[in-house]
Amino acid sequence: MKVSNLPYLLIFFGCSIGCTEKPGPSKQILITEGFSNEVLGAYWLYLPKNYGEKRKWPIIMFLQGGDASASPTPNTVKNGGPVNYMLNQHKALPDSFIIVNPHMRTGTIEQCQWYKNAHGLVQIINQTIKNNHVDPGRI
Repeated sequence: MKVSNLPYLLIFFGCSIGCTEKPGPSKQILITEGFSNEVLGAYWLYLPKNYGEKRKWPIIMFLQGGDASASPTPNTVKNGGPVNYMLNQHKALPDSFIIVNPHMRTGTIEQCQWYKNAHGLVQIINQTIKNNHVDPGRI
């Protein structure tokens, strides 16, 4: 009797689409849902080690410069971002703010300008405020 692999594949793909990693303290995760923009494809979110609900946290948005700001893969931005930089330098990560590190998809040089994508950056900030304990006065 031959068993089809189709049910296993459907379960795998269904979970990979619907199961996303949850943000947590001292963890940097990729957020790909919840905002729509033609150029911004995702963003990395880092919550500090002592992150919790007891206080509101400031946000720092790190806008990557040069060729690393726009690439086919968000890992380029992650690898050049502040969290990985600190880890690679064997330095302690800052525990006083949330770090948001947006990623732009590749495109023409005219498309890949942060000021031309300000509306997408505002969407990312608003989503971070909505889903985390953020002090909206310290962004």
